[in-house]
Amino acid sequence: RAKMDDANLRGSVTARITVAADGAIANAQIADSTLNSAQVEGCLTREISRWHLPRPSGGAAVSFQYPFVFE
Repeated sequence: RAKMDDANLRGSVTARITVAADGAIANAQIADSTLNSAQVEGCLTREISRWHLPRPSGGAAVSFQYPFVFE
């Protein structure tokens, strides 16, 4: 939607994601961004929060960073 409002919207966003022991997303936040769009960054973290990933091995929560590139 944001791209329709601003055709020049480009950049990268790195999200820090914490996966709980059951695979649910415990936390999602923006670690770094060149996009400069709070609207897109907020949308991204809300959508990531809906994900359900495989359970981490070892039975403990894990965190990782994941890059998204918008062209």
